[in-house]
Amino acid sequence: MELARVFLCVLSVFVALVSERFVVLASFSQSLDSDFTFTLPAGRKECFYQTMKKDASLEIEYQVLDGAGLDVDFFISSPSGEVLFSDYRKSDGVHTVETEDGDYMFCFDNTFSAVSEKIIFFELILDNMDTDEDPDDWKEYVHGTDMLDMKLEDIMDTINSVKARLGKSVQIQTVLRAFEARDRNLQESNFDRHRRRTRFHPRVMGPDSAPGPAVPWRKVLWERQPFPDNYVDQRFLEELRRNEGLWQYRYWAVVKEAGFVGQQLSCVAIFITLWLYMEQGLLSPEMLLSTSLVCALLGYGLHQALTSQVESGCEPRTRLADLQSATIFLSFTFGFSPVLKTLTESVSTDTVYAMSAMMLLAHLVSFPYAQPSPPGSLSLNAALFASVCLASRLPGALHTFAMLSCALLVFALWPCLLQRLKENAPSQFTGVCVGMCIGGVAGLGSQSLGGAVLLALALGSVTLFCPLLLVRLQRHKDNIHGPWDEAEIHEDLSHFLH
Repeated sequence: MELARVFLCVLSVFVALVSERFVVLASFSQSLDSDFTFTLPAGRKECFYQTMKKDASLEIEYQVLDGAGLDVDFFISSPSGEVLFSDYRKSDGVHTVETEDGDYMFCFDNTFSAVSEKIIFFELILDNMDTDEDPDDWKEYVHGTDMLDMKLEDIMDTINSVKARLGKSVQIQTVLRAFEARDRNLQESNFDRHRRRTRFHPRVMGPDSAPGPAVPWRKVLWERQPFPDNYVDQRFLEELRRNEGLWQYRYWAVVKEAGFVGQQLSCVAIFITLWLYMEQGLLSPEMLLSTSLVCALLGYGLHQALTSQVESGCEPRTRLADLQSATIFLSFTFGFSPVLKTLTESVSTDTVYAMSAMMLLAHLVSFPYAQPSPPGSLSLNAALFASVCLASRLPGALHTFAMLSCALLVFALWPCLLQRLKENAPSQFTGVCVGMCIGGVAGLGSQSLGGAVLLALALGSVTLFCPLLLVRLQRHKDNIHGPWDEAEIHEDLSHFLH
C-alpha cells in the first residue's frame, strides 16, 4: 500500500507539471487572426491602422457584401506613405505584405458613389508576430525528458501545426459565409424587384412566359420595359432587305471585262517571243526598231483621234511636247544601251531568267486592270526591269536598245491606247483583245508548243471559265440589311470643306 501511495503521488506531480507546461505553450500560440464587418456610407472613406514588426507578414482579404454594384476602392500603404497595393471598383481582393516596423494603413473608398452605401467584410491575418521574449524559456521547467519517448518540442510543433490548420479552416469558413451573405442579399434584392414588377404589371407575362398583349414592345433604348434585353417581336424582320444594291452580272459582259486581263497576258507572251527571236538571230534589231516605229506612229494617230472626241473641253497636250518626250527617252536609252548590255555580266544566266520571270509575274499581278491609263508605277517598273535583264543577254548594244524600245511600246503605250479604244469603240476593243490573244498563242507556239498550250489554257480559264464561275456563284450571294446596320450619313458635306 505504501508503494502504491508513493506511485500515485509521483504520477500526480508529473501530470501537474506537464499541464502547467502546456499552459505555458498555449500562451505562446495566441490567435492573431481577426475579422470585421462594417458599413461604408456613400461618399465616404474609412481607414484602419495596424502596427507591425519587421519581417512579419500582413494578409488582408476583403469582400463587399451589399450595396449597388458590389464594388469599392481599396489601397494599403506602408509606414513611409508608399501605396503598396490598390484596387479600383472591385468586389473582393486578397493582398499579402512583408512588413517593416511601423503602422500600416489600409483604406476602403466609396467616394465614387453618391447614393449607395456598402457593407464590407474584411479579415486580417498576422504571421511571425512573436514577442521578443525567448521562446525557449519554458524548457527550464522541464526535467528528466530523457525518460519520455517524445520530446516536448515535438509536441509543441504538432500543437502549433494543428492550430494553424484550424485557423485556416476558420478563415475559409468566414470567407464562405461572406460569399453566401452577398449572394443571399443579391437574390433577395432580385426577388423583391420581380415581385414589385409583377404587382404593377399583372398582365405582362403570359402562361408560357411570353409577353402578353397588355404592354406592347417598343424599340427604344432608355425606357424600362417588362421584357428581356434580347427580346424582339414578330415585326423585327419586317425591315429585312436582302442583296440591297446588288449588281447582277451578265456572262458576256464579264467575259468582255476579262478580255483586258487576257490580252495583257498575251502582251507578255508576245514580248517573250520577240526576245527569243532576237536571241536566236531570227529577228534583226533594225527590223524590230522599224516595226516598232510604224506601230508607234499608227497608235499615236489613233489615240489622238479618240482623245479629240472625248476631251474636247480640255486643253490637249501638244504634239511638240510628245515629240520632245519621245526624243529624250530614245536618246537616253540609246546612250545607255552599252551600259545596260553589260549590266548583268557578273550574274549567272539562270538568275537573270528567274528575276525576269518574277518581275513579269509581278507586272501581271499589280497591273491596274480597272484603270490602266496610265499604267501603275509598280507594274511598269517591274516590266521594264525584266526587259533590262533579258536585253542584257542579247548579242549587241543595238539589240538592247531595240528591246527596251519595244518594251516601252508594249507595256507603257499600248495599255493607254487600249483603254481609250475600250471607252470609245467597245466593239473594236473586243476584236483587238481576241486578235492579241490569238497572236500571243501563235507566236509562242512557233517557239514552244508546250508553252502555247499552257498560254491557251490560261487564257481560256481567265476569259471564259472564271466569268462563268463568278456568275454561277453570284446566285448564292446573300447580304442582309436591316435596322441592326450601322448608321450611314448620306448628306453632302462638300460645302463644309470649302
